[in-house]
Amino acid sequence: AHDLGHPPCGHTGEEALNSLLRQHGGFDHNVQSLRIVEELEEKYPAHPGLNLTWDVREGIQKHAAGYTHPATRDLYPSPSLETQIADLGDEIAYSSHDLDDGLDAGLLQLADLDQVALWQRATERARSESPKVNPARHRGFIIRCLVNLLVDELIGNTSAKILKARVHSLDDVRHYPKRLAAFRPETRRELSALRRFLFANLYNHPNVADANQQASKLISELYDFLLNHPAKLGGKATARIKKNGLERTIGDYISGMTDRYLALQHRQLVAKSIALRQ
Repeated sequence: AHDLGHPPCGHTGEEALNSLLRQHGGFDHNVQSLRIVEELEEKYPAHPGLNLTWDVREGIQKHAAGYTHPATRDLYPSPSLETQIADLGDEIAYSSHDLDDGLDAGLLQLADLDQVALWQRATERARSESPKVNPARHRGFIIRCLVNLLVDELIGNTSAKILKARVHSLDDVRHYPKRLAAFRPETRRELSALRRFLFANLYNHPNVADANQQASKLISELYDFLLNHPAKLGGKATARIKKNGLERTIGDYISGMTDRYLALQHRQLVAKSIALRQ
């Protein structure tokens, strides 16, 4: 559920909307996820939102540094263990999937991964399970071993930290000064090194940078068009302008689009408008 607030074009779309809305509160996908389930969804006649428990909403807001309980107004330094695990599970998932996607697209090369300690450890684990592993042919199996390796280490280290902290209740967890779900320091360093590798070789790859630049252009131009033609927002969105302001309403509207619908709206509204002027 924490991904509900992701706008089209992923983190590029988030950066574009954050820049466009800088004078109106900015844009953050975790905050937007909460906004969707607490305000934008309309399922009940008596109140906005989905009527979710605080525990679920706390989990959606998983990146925050502290959590204020709505009933007690207490500020907890740590979220629930489920939230902490979801946060790290998400990191495992996107790191491994981005690695797989980069190799599949040919933007990353297997030879480049010789410098990545986690990949080497995953390859060793794969060979321990199946000595005939060929990285070129069994890349998916190695990535599965990478995920299993990180999950096993996360479970082991988190279990040890929970025992050492002597926590016995959710309240103990929330008042503990540090997160109890965590990788070992050396594993954290290796995972951070993998992320740096992905940023240097995948996220900042020229092919990806060109696509990101185009995505940012589509969002910015559509935002500007809707700012000048708010009637094109549609009935539900237009009804929120008085309460939320035009800029935030446009941000909500664009953030709910898929990549394909963004391109379609840009073509039907912005490109058509430019063509008519010419």
